[in-house]
Amino acid sequence: MTEEIKAEIAGAIRKLYRRGLTTTGGGNVSARGDNGSLFITRSGPDKGELTSADICEISSGGENLSSGLTPSMETQMHLRIYRTRPDVNAVVHSHTPVASAFSATGMRINTSLTGESHLMLGRIERVASRTMGSEALADAAAIAAERSDVIMILNHGPVCLGKSVMEAYSRMEVLEHTARMTLITHLLGNCSELSTNALEEIDALFGNR
Repeated sequence: MTEEIKAEIAGAIRKLYRRGLTTTGGGNVSARGDNGSLFITRSGPDKGELTSADICEISSGGENLSSGLTPSMETQMHLRIYRTRPDVNAVVHSHTPVASAFSATGMRINTSLTGESHLMLGRIERVASRTMGSEALADAAAIAAERSDVIMILNHGPVCLGKSVMEAYSRMEVLEHTARMTLITHLLGNCSELSTNALEEIDALFGNR
């Protein structure tokens, strides 16, 4: 099971890079292990080339169990989120270009443009800019995670949560797609959102959190 989790994490970060959703050195992906430990991408190597051997194991108390590997600088943020949300089994943090651009503006990404955006993203919680890798950022992200599966760190980038690596990754893709739609509709004008009734119907049908 450990090797399966590592392979899934490595595959997700490579896919993020291939699809232009992060940079060579940016972003991190983690998953919760069966024994309460955390598996997370290591710091340093090209994200487009990561393999299972580049995935660190971290104990629930934060101890690095992978000798010779330096875990992501955002490991504390991932740990805090897992402690806050026992239903979450995966966290994806990336530097997607359009969504990250929104993080540097006062504009919000509009999740009411399509049913998929509303269902997958819901309301995006925003976190004030904090120094990357800091305890302050980890604390703020964990508080935001209590209210949403999608967190936008201002002047930094998005964090998506899920019950699986694939769900968290899918949220990141949908987020970037929705950010592009928000930008395009803003430029085109005459944007038409889904009505409140339509959004409530989606929630009722799918049990949206």
